[in-house]
Amino acid sequence: MRPDLFERSVRFVAAYDKRETGHGTHGVDMHMVLLGPDGAIEFVVSTGWHWHEPYGADGRDLNYHSHGPILDSTEVARADCKILDGPCYTGDGSGLRAKPIFDALLREGSEGVWRMLREEYDAVFTEENREQARQLSQREWPRFVEHMDRHPEAFSRTHVEEMIALLKKRMEDAS
Repeated sequence: MRPDLFERSVRFVAAYDKRETGHGTHGVDMHMVLLGPDGAIEFVVSTGWHWHEPYGADGRDLNYHSHGPILDSTEVARADCKILDGPCYTGDGSGLRAKPIFDALLREGSEGVWRMLREEYDAVFTEENREQARQLSQREWPRFVEHMDRHPEAFSRTHVEEMIALLKKRMEDAS
């Protein structure tokens, strides 16, 4: 069977504490599903993360990955970002800002995480930040060449061609 006929999904089900109503507590469950043309296989992991006591688990990092310069990110951070499938600019990340998202995972499951990630996305990828990215792209070409000269091991021929095409398109779009 062709691998492209399968879909993967990961879903987190919220923890609960129902001791006040005579029931027990249960931690967050992670559900990993492989869906194919004839059905699905589900793997469930009980994490042990209870919202009242998550046993040392916590949100570790919140970061953004952008196709172009944005906010404080003016140099290519990764020539081959696995998230964007190509070059990307990324911020410094924040462990402190990750904690509320982890709390949402415990209390609301996947939906709370998706809601908060969308809020973060909307805050980072604003029209003002996009305009900043367009302006920075015009200045980015010399920095890219300098970065490539300093770190040639980080760039394959394909990556360089992709970066050149991306930067040329951004410069055209900005003018």
